[in-house]
Amino acid sequence: HCLTRACGALKREEMRSLILDLRRNPGGLLRQAIEVAEIFLPRGTEIVSVKDARARRKHVSDNATPENLPLVVLIDGDSASASEIVAGAMQDQDRGWIVGEPSFGKGLVQTVFPLPAGTGLMLTTAKYFTASGRSIQREYGGLSFYDYYAERRGGLNHKPVATPTGQTFFTPTHRALSSGGGITPDKLAEAVEPDYRLRDACFEFARQLVAGIRPEYAAYKIAQTTYGYNLRGTEFSIHDDILTAFRDYLRATPAWRTYEARLTAQPETLRRRLRAELMTAAYGLEVGERFLLESDQQVLAALAEMPQARSLLERARLNNAVVNEGSATRQ
Repeated sequence: HCLTRACGALKREEMRSLILDLRRNPGGLLRQAIEVAEIFLPRGTEIVSVKDARARRKHVSDNATPENLPLVVLIDGDSASASEIVAGAMQDQDRGWIVGEPSFGKGLVQTVFPLPAGTGLMLTTAKYFTASGRSIQREYGGLSFYDYYAERRGGLNHKPVATPTGQTFFTPTHRALSSGGGITPDKLAEAVEPDYRLRDACFEFARQLVAGIRPEYAAYKIAQTTYGYNLRGTEFSIHDDILTAFRDYLRATPAWRTYEARLTAQPETLRRRLRAELMTAAYGLEVGERFLLESDQQVLAALAEMPQARSLLERARLNNAVVNEGSATRQ
């Protein structure tokens, strides 16, 4: 599994804790969600159950050597379905501390029945439940398509979501969790909405620099992308002369002229965005995104919450020891 390999590589670099970023993850296959959750849960631990008209099937971990590092899971309004299964399993089993915004709330299983002429009929055939018994599915009766989808998900139209008020369930360490509204983070941390105009303007300006269109900045010309590179601290630093050139570019470009004041109002944000675009061109998307994550407010919140994740892991270990001792005594 690629996540197992990534954890192995990070441990060789002396990783002591982990942030699992499930933001903007709309889900995937149930099997994939189970495989991800198994990495962190010991053999015999329930991950999720699926209930249809005939039966309820439980899926449990089969991993004898799970990762035992403190874990923070990042989620947002675009975390749905399979990613909610993973986040829910970590929360329900006291294995991970959840940070971010409430997830989307998709706990239904759909089956497509083929029809003539290349069409099909999609029917809801089952629901999935977290290990504690919670339904993650959000109420959808009486809502328009817009109300159900657009306002729940992240983006400019995103609105705060009320805390679920469904039935209460409890984790092994007796933490109370509510059902019926997605996964509610243990620690709320709102995202800073991205300025897409700033992103696009920086991309277009950086493209001129790396293509060598501006000969006065020949040092920024990039012949080809080098992948697998470890970034050094001062590479592609954005000095004041580059900011001045960017302002000149905005004034000279009709599409951006009216946004100059807005796009240059926060110089440090502008420097980071321009530098990220240059890094991406030079070393690939992974390096550029890694650089932006260093100033991501939700990632910083996740780092600040790592002591909570460590404390939760210790409480879960003590609880498991007590439970196992009690089982051995009864036998």
